[in-house]
Amino acid sequence: MKYNHSNHGITLTEILVTISIIAILLAVSIPAAKELSRSLEQSVGAGSMIDAALANARAIAIREQKYAGVRFQRDAQGNSYLIFIIHDPAATGFANGFRAVENKKPMPLPEAVGVISCRVQKYYNDDKTTDVDLYVEGKNNPATADSLLNSDVRMNDASTFSIVFNASGKFVYHEVRARSSGTYDKIFNTALEAAAGRAVFLQDESETMAQNGFQEETSVGSFIVYDRKELLKTAATNRWSGLFSKLMIDSINAYTGELIKK
Repeated sequence: MKYNHSNHGITLTEILVTISIIAILLAVSIPAAKELSRSLEQSVGAGSMIDAALANARAIAIREQKYAGVRFQRDAQGNSYLIFIIHDPAATGFANGFRAVENKKPMPLPEAVGVISCRVQKYYNDDKTTDVDLYVEGKNNPATADSLLNSDVRMNDASTFSIVFNASGKFVYHEVRARSSGTYDKIFNTALEAAAGRAVFLQDESETMAQNGFQEETSVGSFIVYDRKELLKTAATNRWSGLFSKLMIDSINAYTGELIKK
């Protein structure tokens, strides 16, 4: 009696093909995993820095018995900073004027990270601030929320905001106009001084001047941390619906000053 013996083993060609497929998958997935890990590390690092800055600002407010806080603002290269500010009408010349705290350097957030406020101005042609909550507006009318972030001026406004504490260390809503404390202020100053390299950030102008997104605003209690690379991939016409609406919102606990994520 004869038997037919079938060869069910794996050929060398099949092994090589399998190894090649695995190598391709690894080549594709490892950079993606590294990018995700980097993004998470940047986000966690930014959160820790913001928490530390808020605690520092509360301590300044209690120690000086004045309104004090942290201002978020970008430099000319688009990098986000944390700037310690304190209420000082005499030095700024405005009742709601805040200046940079002396001997406190602005803290740069990781370069890959950006931050925007959840409250932005609706109009730029009036003499008073009309704020809109992006989260609320986005739920009711995403197209309107998108329109509030579709230009450089509006992104300047969204990326420039302050969190303020009172003399008891509690979070409060307060009108803020960040201004220079003198001609040689290296932190906040006019566009001319900033362009000449004698100041890092543009100071808030009045509502009736050229509208560049840097005007007096009410302090905020919530914001969004985002990946700047993801923003570059998103069309200006759907920044809210295409990116920001999908991200976690950081809010401030009114009593502890710590971040609450939701």
